Amino acid sequence: MFGDCKVICGNKRFKYFKDFEKYVKDLIYNKIGECSSVRNTEYFNDLHKLLLRHPMADEKLKDFHDFSIEPNYYGKGLAVWIWGLGFRREISWRTCIKGIEKSYMEKLKDAMRYAVNDQIREFKKFSNGECAICRYNRLLEVDHIVKFRTIMKQYFVFCKNHDIELPTQFIQTDDPNNRKDLPEGDFKYYWVSFHDGEKELRILCRHCNQALR
Repeated sequence: MFGDCKVICGNKRFKYFKDFEKYVKDLIYNKIGECSSVRNTEYFNDLHKLLLRHPMADEKLKDFHDFSIEPNYYGKGLAVWIWGLGFRREISWRTCIKGIEKSYMEKLKDAMRYAVNDQIREFKKFSNGECAICRYNRLLEVDHIVKFRTIMKQYFVFCKNHDIELPTQFIQTDDPNNRKDLPEGDFKYYWVSFHDGEKELRILCRHCNQALR
């Protein structure tokens, strides 16, 4: 029926996965953008169909009433929130693109980001309040000049050389974004210090930050 279409989302069909990814980013960032309530917009159904692709959609969307789109926990990009009576929870729209649960390495990366978030917030708090490229002073985000994944890879080498084992599970937190943390132990202890010593940060506006990705 759908011929060579590789991705089907509601009544929309995409021959190539990259086209679907482009469609989703355009939906989140441009067509909807930051929005406290999506329900009364023309894109509510499109967003709902996308979120149904999440591997935990039944749990995530249970008793939902509305969606909002807000800056994510790290101040880099936008996140989708699910609203219901007395609750709100985040859902990863990137996971919805893939349609599969995050891999171990993706979960580890999230937890490693969470573990050093105090460093990110402190840098932003004491910054000069403008983009390092265009000097715009709104919608500011913290960017790693030395990419976060590069620091991660360097730390994995450090762990291998010092017989530090990677965590096998992550710790639930009371963070409103439902982020998990690294368990207490050598991996977390040395990671926080390692990141603090290796990080090179700068403030970028959202437009400049996205343009560099």
